[in-house]
Amino acid sequence: MQIEEVEYFKYSVTRFTKSNKIKIVIGGLIDLFIQDFTLMKSCLFSRPVALIGTDIAITHVGWLLRIRSYVFNEDDFVVNRSFCKFAYPFASFIISPNVCNVGKYAFKKVGYEGYQKLAYLHPKRFRPDRSKITEYVGHDKYFMIRLVSLSAGHDIEKDHKGLSYGDLKQVIDIVEPNGKVFISSEKPLPQDLKKYSFNFPVNIIHHLMYYCEMFISDSQSMTVECCMLGVPNIRVNTFVGKISVLEELERKYQLTLGIHPDEKELLFNKVRDYSNNNELRSLFNSRREKMLSEKIDVTSFFFNLVTGKPN
Repeated sequence: MQIEEVEYFKYSVTRFTKSNKIKIVIGGLIDLFIQDFTLMKSCLFSRPVALIGTDIAITHVGWLLRIRSYVFNEDDFVVNRSFCKFAYPFASFIISPNVCNVGKYAFKKVGYEGYQKLAYLHPKRFRPDRSKITEYVGHDKYFMIRLVSLSAGHDIEKDHKGLSYGDLKQVIDIVEPNGKVFISSEKPLPQDLKKYSFNFPVNIIHHLMYYCEMFISDSQSMTVECCMLGVPNIRVNTFVGKISVLEELERKYQLTLGIHPDEKELLFNKVRDYSNNNELRSLFNSRREKMLSEKIDVTSFFFNLVTGKPN
């Protein structure tokens, strides 16, 4: 399985309302129990020396079987409380960027000067290839828009907003004269926007992102990926200003721009400025190079950490 497929292998979760948040929580607890049980059986059979990953289950099973566990996370404790409360008390080590706050579990934290997504998007690991996407987008300029359901674990504790359909239509009106528009959405699109919908193979998504003119999204994860790739991007949701990794990428490196959904005119003006700036990509590439020069080779660090090698 390719790394892009691993990164995007997720459960499909429908958009929720207040009345069914409890169902989502209960469903999540049932899933967690199943994952714990399944992993427990596997570990009793194979007896690994360490459990490594981003899943809560590895911390539970590791604690029960006295196997050391390394849980990776680049969300702050206050942003993803559900995950952290279930995982951190049982984890042996919490592997998190230096900039992230893991709350009262700092004594378990192994910090590093980098970002988790650099593990697969660092230039040493990922090489963009236009030939992989030509059958889908040709050689034309294009813009990508990503809409998420905001129903992930760190989204259900409060009501969060992203890019509304009304604002989305205005954004499309601004950028469409300069290129094609492709929308990837976890939510059903209105009939008049379905013509922009795309469903490309997940194993080419980072190549698509790399070659797009601009990426507009209400997704945290794909925004960070854009920063790793040097892709001009704008993020619209109510998490703006609250996530340490994205705050550093925006404030220190200017590799992203976060806009609150209520700041509509700012959004439209920035989209217009970005879409009309022919030097924007080279500017973002320069900013990316600065960021990379100050960050470590995350993949090598992860490998050396879990294998017990020095440095």
